[in-house]
Amino acid sequence: MIRRMVAAALGKRGVVRDDWGEQIEQWTDEPSPVDIAISASAGGIESANNVLSINSTHTGVTRDERPQPGDRITAEGRAYKVDYAMDGRIYRQLFLSACEDV
Repeated sequence: MIRRMVAAALGKRGVVRDDWGEQIEQWTDEPSPVDIAISASAGGIESANNVLSINSTHTGVTRDERPQPGDRITAEGRAYKVDYAMDGRIYRQLFLSACEDV
């Protein structure tokens, strides 16, 4: 699993002001990368029975505790939305949905 880890950018929704002073919500990327291994979800029995992860297209594993549901992870030119996060002893499993906007 460690060999499959790649550097990714963690994006969070933040409120910023535009040129006219209006508050808008947009993605902001944190400067520090997140090491994560991402693979396509096979759709096994455990994912079919879990309502929180049923719409996920990919799964990810990381040691970082910062990714939360609703965040965006950009890795290798693709963007993923975090649907659900499950904590383990060493690794944190993330259920991800592929996004079109990068």
